[in-house]
Amino acid sequence: MNRLPAFVIAGAAALVVHAEGPSPAPSPAAVSAEASSSALRVTNGSAQGVCYAVHEARQSTLIEWGPVCTDTNRIAPHATVRIPIRPGQFAPSGEAVVSWWVEGANTVAGHLRLKIRADGR
Repeated sequence: MNRLPAFVIAGAAALVVHAEGPSPAPSPAAVSAEASSSALRVTNGSAQGVCYAVHEARQSTLIEWGPVCTDTNRIAPHATVRIPIRPGQFAPSGEAVVSWWVEGANTVAGHLRLKIRADGR
């Protein structure tokens, strides 16, 4: 009979820990990106702040980096940022990879791959 109350107490503690954990990441569809003639536009359609990093597609497999949020790569909920493109910036692949994560998390939640013309369009 003493074991049942201990189980109930342990179960309640587990529920409290779970309820106070981090919010789940927005669905991948909540963050989108597109390329225009002069910029990348990254849109955060979620209710959470997200952060991003942009790399040339081939270089993204060769570099070591980690998800860090700063004032320069943070996107507020339901907001869009514009990232200027320079001609040749995404050579040699002609593709940009936008990686994004929830603000405060240290795990990348998604990647978006965009085709960029050699002249920056």
